[in-house]
Parts: sequence; C-alpha cells; structure tokens
Amino acid sequence: MAKSSDYFKQLTENALSIVRDPSITEPGQSVANGFQSEWDSKSAFTPAMICLLDGELSKGFETSLGSLDSCSAGWHYKGVPVFVFATKTPEIADQQRRETFYYQIHLKPCCSSLMDVDRAVWVTNRAEAVEPWQNKRLFEACHHCLTMTGYKNYRSLSSAEKSELRDDFDFTDYVKWHATEYFPGVEYGYWMPGEELKPFVVGGNDNVEKCSHCRWPLPKNSPGLVRDAALFDLSGPTCVCCLDSSPKVAVMSESILLSAYAQRYWEWRRAYIEEQGLGSIASQTIKFSWSQLTYHFPRKWQPLITVLKQFEPADIYCLAEKGYALLAWPRLRRAIVLSDKDKRGFPGGWEVWTYDEVLENL
Repeated sequence: MAKSSDYFKQLTENALSIVRDPSITEPGQSVANGFQSEWDSKSAFTPAMICLLDGELSKGFETSLGSLDSCSAGWHYKGVPVFVFATKTPEIADQQRRETFYYQIHLKPCCSSLMDVDRAVWVTNRAEAVEPWQNKRLFEACHHCLTMTGYKNYRSLSSAEKSELRDDFDFTDYVKWHATEYFPGVEYGYWMPGEELKPFVVGGNDNVEKCSHCRWPLPKNSPGLVRDAALFDLSGPTCVCCLDSSPKVAVMSESILLSAYAQRYWEWRRAYIEEQGLGSIASQTIKFSWSQLTYHFPRKWQPLITVLKQFEPADIYCLAEKGYALLAWPRLRRAIVLSDKDKRGFPGGWEVWTYDEVLENL
C-alpha cells in the first residue's frame, strides 16, 4: 500500500506540474499491443561525409528543388530534414509579393512555385543560417506550410497565436512533431541537426524497477525503459513517456508510444483507486478531469487535448465492444482512434474519427 501511495502521489505531482507548465499552450497495429523494437536501417554516410554535410547545412547553401526528396511533413536533403528559404520567383510581377515569398521559410511544397524541380532555393536545418540574410527584413515561417502540416494545431489558433508561432518558429521542434513522417519505419531513433539518425536501445536491466522521473513501476527488463537516456540529456532509467517530453528529437512509432502511455495510465488509475479506497462499483464509474487526463497523452496530442477541454472529459485507452478507443464518450457514442484500421469493432451507431480527421475539421 505504501509503495502504491508513493507512486500515486509522485505521478499526481508530475501531472499537475505539466498542466501548469506554460510551455504547453496547445498541446496501426492496435495501440493496445506491447512494445517491440528492431532497428533495420543503417546510415550510408561515413562520419567524414556527415561532418561535411553538416558544415554545409549549418551555413545554408543554394541548390535546386530537384535535389531534394520530400515526405508529408517536408523536404530531405540526402536523408537530412531541411527547410527552404530565399526562394527567387521572378515570374511574380508584383515586387512586394515577390519579396514576401523570398523572406519566407517554406517547410514543404505549398504552391506551384515550389514544385518546379529546376527552382533555385537555399536550404538549411538551422534557424541561425537565415540570420545573415536579415539585412532588410526578418524571415518568417510560411502560413500555408503550417496550415497544411497542422503543426501544433496551427489551423485553430487565433491570429495572434499564429503570428507568435511563425515568429518563434523552431525547425528542430517541428521535426520532433513530425519525426515519424521524416523517418518512417523507425521504431526507436535519435536525431538532432549535425548528427546522423541513430538507434537508441530500450529494455531495462535486472536492477531497474521504475522510471527515475515519473516513478512508473515497470517490470524488470521492461521494453518501456530507455537505456540511452543520456542521449537526451536525461539521467537515470527513463521510460519512453518521459523521453517524449525531452526537447531533443526522439523518433518513436506513434503506436508504440501510445501503448506506453496507455500502460502507464492504467497503472496510475489502479494506484489512484487503491489510494482513494474506492470499491469495485465506484472504480468502474470513476471519471477524471481533463487536467488529470492531459498527463496521459504524448506531447503531439496536447493541442487536440486543449481543444477537447471545452467538452466533457473522455474515457481514455478503453474498449467499446471490440473497438479500441484512445478517447471515447460512451454517452454520446463517439470515439477518437489513431488510424482508419482502428475504426473497426465499434458498436453500430458510433461516430469514430482518427486523430488527423479531428484536427483537419477543427
């Protein structure tokens, strides 16, 4: 009882600290499955080549759009996420519009001008690289790119919030939000500007029983623990949920990450019920506030959770007959799931949306 009480109190304090954190203003296989990790991709670059490429990207260099590859989130240059800036568009007759386009940071092809493979552009993956160009005006992240990618739920922000996000745009944070799109198929990976994509190892050891940050009591040798937390400037055994809050770029399959959050939530819920001394009937009907539920979703889900706070709190990580919902409102017969294939199994009459569908319609 004392162990559960200590764990519950620690998690509650962590949850409250996250809810109060001013930095959080927006926030497949079934995600109910457990963890599995297999790294099957290796960098084709030698350290010398990586260093040379990083030197180019740190200062920015001119190339053509045809030399870049693209994914749903944006561009790659030789496997490295980059953004485009200082794009010349002589075909635009209006000088003001032409200059505005030139001083925009573009994250992906948002218009026909950025679909011409022969178009000369400058590329980099560091904000510092655009500073020498600021002899006339500041560079600003493109409104249309942010709208298309849904970064931090950009579409539903107020005009002032959108302007602030564009002014303070951080490309590394953008890559973190879209890591699974930039690095598809990678289950556990690490990337920062100037470093190659590399795997990190999960799985605790015989002497570890809990995360040193959230105190989640994991079984020994649990794959929910990260062995290389020092890569992310975190000390001690760290669970993948706490790794998700690191400012550095951790590449993790979203289904694996949500599975970890679900497991940690149900352990937290069990400890809460035990701490409160709730009977079996009361424990089945218990409802948590949005302030409590916020803690149990990945960083990328926080903007959606913020919007949902105008509605009644949801049941989370739960079943509705054979359907598995990340968020569910049984009274309203509505649910949110990760992907289209997760829509199967819900009772007739339920409205089921994916995470992306909800964001697109806000």
